[in-house]
Amino acid sequence: MTQSDIVFRMAKFIANRNDYFKDVRRGFPAPVSQMLCNPGLLTAWSRIEGDPYPISHGYVDFVDGAERIELGHTRGWSALQYICRLNLIKRGLSLRDFFCGKYNGYTGYVRQVQSNRVFCKRNDRCQCEACDWVKAAQRHFGVGPDTVLSGFLR
Repeated sequence: MTQSDIVFRMAKFIANRNDYFKDVRRGFPAPVSQMLCNPGLLTAWSRIEGDPYPISHGYVDFVDGAERIELGHTRGWSALQYICRLNLIKRGLSLRDFFCGKYNGYTGYVRQVQSNRVFCKRNDRCQCEACDWVKAAQRHFGVGPDTVLSGFLR
């Protein structure tokens, strides 16, 4: 796998779990991830100039100020892919570290995004939301929870 493969597959996995690709039928509200062009449901993000994007429904609104909705989607995807690249490739985090956090101060994707404050036992019997994400990612990637995806780089 290349770096781009790992980043894209993880970003798409996260977006799917956040209903970003959900087909919305007429009369039903769109998921928050679609309305805000935020496939990762990120809770904080800043522009290059340093100004933070506005928050709506508790999540970053990438549509705000976008001339076109496509620009909002591009911003949201770029932010999610940056998070994946930074943590999976540059920091070399395992699936468990990425979603549950690491004791070096990184709080984990699920805690950052969904304000999950339940203590994670960081084992296979843990029932916290972050570990649910780890188990789903294990099935998606076909690897163990402590696998470092950057180890598959060619």
